[in-house]
Amino acid sequence: YHFLAVGVVLAAIGWWQLGDTMRWVYGLLLLVLVLRWALPLKSWASALCWGGLLLALLIPVLLAIQKGHESVYLDQRAMIYQHFYQNNTPSAVVGSVVQKHTGQYLLGYDNEAPTQFYDYSQIEQIDPNRTLYVLTSGDMRFRSNFAYENLPAAIRDCYQTQCPTGLDTIAYTQKAVLYRVQDRSLLLPQ
Repeated sequence: YHFLAVGVVLAAIGWWQLGDTMRWVYGLLLLVLVLRWALPLKSWASALCWGGLLLALLIPVLLAIQKGHESVYLDQRAMIYQHFYQNNTPSAVVGSVVQKHTGQYLLGYDNEAPTQFYDYSQIEQIDPNRTLYVLTSGDMRFRSNFAYENLPAAIRDCYQTQCPTGLDTIAYTQKAVLYRVQDRSLLLPQ
């Protein structure tokens, strides 16, 4: 009974403290514990419990595969190729750390390329002679562990209501947006 009680407590903590994926895992593990406790010690019951345990361990992998198909990466890759791959105008693209590395990867890590990628912490270091763009995506911001509150106020305004004058939407999908920045002061800390 002690083992079952500990399992119930751990499953409850996992249910309230962890994300959706782990809720499925802990819920299924709790079900396996209850079944193992309630069912007789027969080979079919043991096989059922082992199968439930295997399924619980596979849930994060299966959900990660499904999430990968819904990723914003394809949208951003298309935007980067369309607007910057053959671009000869000196440009700077600002985004999350993941977007910075994705952009650098897609353009071959070429430090001499006309288009360079930066993260939000590097805004003040960007050459003012470069055309400035912002690539935004909630998914990539999440993957970078970059809080919404840390975005420049003008970008938050674009999410909430309407972009201020000085930010022009160049490309838009449901998962990512590319803005051309006419007024650099919109991105500077207030």
